[in-house]
Amino acid sequence: MVNDKLLLVPGGDYFAKLRIYGWHWDKDSSVIVTREKGILKLKFDNESVIVSPLKTQIDDALIEGEVYCSTLLSNNQIGLGTINKGFFIINRQGTLISEINKRHGLKSEIINACYEDMQHGLWLA
Repeated sequence: MVNDKLLLVPGGDYFAKLRIYGWHWDKDSSVIVTREKGILKLKFDNESVIVSPLKTQIDDALIEGEVYCSTLLSNNQIGLGTINKGFFIINRQGTLISEINKRHGLKSEIINACYEDMQHGLWLA
């Protein structure tokens, strides 16, 4: 949405073939979490939308671990749950902030759902 108008993303049919597990809005951009392509950034500029990969330190881990859920945290960081690599927290620039897996106390690295509650507690299921 730009200037209160919905815009079709140029090449939007590209997204029809992707499994999207999160779409996190900001005032002039969005972060889209996909299983096949990792994380994409959409930049809204006047009447156009620019799609580009958001390179992170965990690109391979997200694709190999099969991202399954994501949540926007209250500090504007993004939590990413995977089917077999645990949970990651990144900032909007793609920098890894934290990794939670068996080495860090999880009983299982299968994360089917993630949520931050009103007291800022992180729930992983």
